[in-house]
Amino acid sequence: MADKRKTTTKQHFEVLVSLIERNGSVAGDRDKGSNKFWHEVATNLHDLGPPINDVSGWKKVWADYKSGLKKKLAHNRSEYRATGGGP
Repeated sequence: MADKRKTTTKQHFEVLVSLIERNGSVAGDRDKGSNKFWHEVATNLHDLGPPINDVSGWKKVWADYKSGLKKKLAHNRSEYRATGGGP
């Protein structure tokens, strides 16, 4: 049985991050400009090929990506502050 998960490719993430970096102030706004921005993001990412998500799907991909980065940074920070257990 084939795996039917939608896996976002590295190329998708690179384009998504570059679009957010250029238009970060619009990405988080809750106005109509934000909706227009996310439709543009979806269109640009669809041009790269599968996976094909709607606007809410790409917003979730971005939220999951940010969440993962924050967890990684928190883990790195706690490891940095650890004593190491040596003498």
